[in-house]
Amino acid sequence: MEPPIEYYAARQSLRDLDGHQVAAVVDALTDEGVWDDAFVDVMDAREPETHDVLPPFLKALQHLGVPIPSTDDAVWYLIDYDTRRIVSGVVDPMEGLGQLINDVYWDYDFAGRTQQYLGDSHGLAKLIGLWWNYDEWRYCPDPFLSPGVTAADVLADLKAETVREAALLQEGLANKRFQRPAEGSH
Repeated sequence: MEPPIEYYAARQSLRDLDGHQVAAVVDALTDEGVWDDAFVDVMDAREPETHDVLPPFLKALQHLGVPIPSTDDAVWYLIDYDTRRIVSGVVDPMEGLGQLINDVYWDYDFAGRTQQYLGDSHGLAKLIGLWWNYDEWRYCPDPFLSPGVTAADVLADLKAETVREAALLQEGLANKRFQRPAEGSH
């Protein structure tokens, strides 16, 4: 299953799952042959409202041995998961960076942990800056262009720098102690 079920457990720790996402995860799990009786309550929901499908999903995670990590461990897990995908080339660097921003930037209090730049407490400051550069560039590429530099050149540079920064972050995470869910434990 891509992403693994542990990814969704981490997202839930940040209160970032909605009913439609839960239903999609349950569908994907059952397609892979993973079953828990609590899935029936998710599958029976006509319109998967979060308050209806989240409790049985959490019950299923418990039955499957997939813990909901602490908020801090969830953020580290999501950073690790998303940057691994960027570095390995599984996703386009900017798509992966967008997913990382989606996964942790909006739902975690980086500001309260900031030393100098937003996200620096988790090694994300440069990646956050790269995301906002990319976001601005997508909508208005002209100010980024110098004579002889094409939009494709700027995009290639942003992608290469994103991969470099994600790789540096991955190196730092190698020795970081946080509760990594045992992927594939279901």
